[in-house]
Amino acid sequence: MAIRNAIADAAHGATFCGPDQNPSPDLDRAMARDLAKRGLVEITQHSYPFGSSYKNPSIKNPAQLVPVDAAKGREEMLSPAAYETYDEIRKGITNSISGTALQFRLSETNSFWYSGLAGASDRYASALWSVDYLHWWILHGADGLNFHTGDRTGGLVTLPCRYAAFVTTPNGYEARPLAYGLMLFHLGAKGGELRVHVSTTPEKGLIAYATLAEDGTISVTVINKTHGDDARKLRARVLLGSPLASPEAMAIFLTARGGNIAADSSEVSLGGAQIQPDGSWSGHWAPVKADQSKGIVAITMPPASAVVIRATAQRDSRDHLHRY
Repeated sequence: MAIRNAIADAAHGATFCGPDQNPSPDLDRAMARDLAKRGLVEITQHSYPFGSSYKNPSIKNPAQLVPVDAAKGREEMLSPAAYETYDEIRKGITNSISGTALQFRLSETNSFWYSGLAGASDRYASALWSVDYLHWWILHGADGLNFHTGDRTGGLVTLPCRYAAFVTTPNGYEARPLAYGLMLFHLGAKGGELRVHVSTTPEKGLIAYATLAEDGTISVTVINKTHGDDARKLRARVLLGSPLASPEAMAIFLTARGGNIAADSSEVSLGGAQIQPDGSWSGHWAPVKADQSKGIVAITMPPASAVVIRATAQRDSRDHLHRY
């Protein structure tokens, strides 16, 4: 409180957020109780839902660190069980601020803490995971998410960053698979969230989210998580809930060569193109036929892929669409 008062005295009208640490419902609750009327506007939290990258994270000698199994880590990132972890963290935060006007944000997050898990955090699984993770949290009330990234990360012990969105190279930057997931989310998160009903279960490997922009553009993100021995093409039939302004929709795909979730950045593409060392990207949207009057778009998805489908609702029918 003394720190808060000193800042407020020096900067009248200042607003505050915190505690900006690992999930701590008790601390969140105390801050909401003591500071909600003293300039606190947002609870901020760290979250690394899959735990440590190493079996022995307390060891201070990097040469002695033993990484957890990367193949298992990739499976955890795409498993339906991940939603239970997210929801447990969410409930801890929202229960702590219930009855207040406070918002919450994941101010530092990524997959595995301690600079990420080599073979998982830096592979294609992280691209599919991040699209899903971002949409899930925004859909469930988060004000935003900040991904931890950099060339090297850590505390007293720093390591090459495996969960980085991009890392520096002699010629510019290498966009890691995570960057492709963040970019697809950017392309599909235009406007407010729409209610989505998926006629299959997450265990079947298909996840979908949708947004509605002010101009009537509907963006639907569909993720086919099937891979490995369970890999299969999925035919997604998207009912948009409104007649469309055009008989064509547009789609852009995130893929990796052979649907390999262990692929590195050299095998990942978005819209048929890769992000270049200078940050440029020449990916393209492809037209998809739609049933204009019924507002239906059908699309075939390769295994381990994600797509954003964009279509525009007819102006006189947009009131039938409902944001969260």
